[in-house]
Amino acid sequence: MEVDQNKYFKMAGKILGILFLIIILLNVLARYLVGGDFQIIADGQDFAQNIGATTSGNPAPYFELQNLNGKFVKFSDFSGTPFVVLFWNTWNENSKKQFDILSGLIRKGDNSFNIVAIDSQQDRAIVLDFIEKGGYSKKEVLLDKNGAISDLYEARNLPVIYFIDDNGLLRDSYIGLLGENEIVDKISKFKN
Repeated sequence: MEVDQNKYFKMAGKILGILFLIIILLNVLARYLVGGDFQIIADGQDFAQNIGATTSGNPAPYFELQNLNGKFVKFSDFSGTPFVVLFWNTWNENSKKQFDILSGLIRKGDNSFNIVAIDSQQDRAIVLDFIEKGGYSKKEVLLDKNGAISDLYEARNLPVIYFIDDNGLLRDSYIGLLGENEIVDKISKFKN
């Protein structure tokens, strides 16, 4: 008895096609259940170029995230001014302390650099409640709902601070709790 290879290839093609459709349907269903709130990871940039780009001197990975008011804030909104990016969350004690230290710098009003706090993978309501109870400013808080930007920045152990110069280059980073004077010291090394 001779085996008909064409029959097996056709059957394998049908099975792969069905699996592909199932994956697409699951993806659509997941987006529907999540509520259709998506992040733009690398608008107009080469996504692959950003991976592993958290080495000093490299361009910092691009982000576009919603703030607590629902407005999208882009990496390019900070061009021309050095800025500090904090990856944090409300359940980690060191993250909360680091957020408080940076909020103190914001209250002091030094406009020679910006501070952006990116909450990693928490619900908007939880973050908003933390901000309101603590009396913090919410305009600098962004939400990384699915962790994609945290992954781009390789921010796995929170808190993590990244120092970015006015040209968008990553100049330094720090994992853990960093004092106010140390933050000001690090950013003063590359601000004009």
